[in-house]
Amino acid sequence: MNNQLANNVDKLLRVYSHEDMERVCEPLKLLGIHHFHFSQVFKDNTRISLSKNKTWLEHFYKNNLSSHAHFSRLRAYQNSITLWSDINESDVILKERKLFSITNNGITIVSNKLESCNLYHFAAEDSVQVNMLFASHTELLHQFINYFHEKAFSIIKDTLKTKLIMPPQENKKLTVIDSDLLDAFNKKTKYKRFYIDEYNCYLTRQEMAIVKEWIQGRSCAQIAAANHSSPKTVQTHINNVKSKLQCNKMSELINLLRQVSLI
Repeated sequence: MNNQLANNVDKLLRVYSHEDMERVCEPLKLLGIHHFHFSQVFKDNTRISLSKNKTWLEHFYKNNLSSHAHFSRLRAYQNSITLWSDINESDVILKERKLFSITNNGITIVSNKLESCNLYHFAAEDSVQVNMLFASHTELLHQFINYFHEKAFSIIKDTLKTKLIMPPQENKKLTVIDSDLLDAFNKKTKYKRFYIDEYNCYLTRQEMAIVKEWIQGRSCAQIAAANHSSPKTVQTHINNVKSKLQCNKMSELINLLRQVSLI
């Protein structure tokens, strides 16, 4: 491992505490998920990484495990949801995970953006739990991702100052989530803003509420009256959303919001 990467790993790990990530990841316990690891990979071969297990993160990079890991070895990323059991992971990674009590029962969600790619790794205690989430409840993982970006916003912002410069690449057991756990998870992962991965931006609840009324055909005056606001303020919100999502036409906005499941 080169000294620059080692120094950057040390700096990155000092940005946040184990307790910070424990608090952010606490709702995942309700889904039986014991491990969470987030990486943002940039086109210039730099990245940031956050993990509930900082010791694993340090071990992963300082022992050059990224050169063996399936998702680190990919030359191109596509939007996907992948079961770890469906990929040909190296024996090195499988062995090293066991040392840190990380099972091979996991899911990785890949989300491509304009200038980078986000990877969200989740691991559960057993394969039954992971298969159930994969088959029927991936929306809960996406909900947590929104929650994560809101709660860890300042941490992510700080880690962007200490990007990792990577070496060049070479050629509880559940079968069904019961309603009480769903209610508890939904309460713990409430968020005030909607994170749009593809554009690396947020929409506030007020922006979303106004845009939904607008695309249903209501005028700014009607929306303003219903929301105790002014038509000028309503138009400002609409313009802000169009600017954030780089949409000029209502049809473009509708299609994009459908793609990210917000309408």
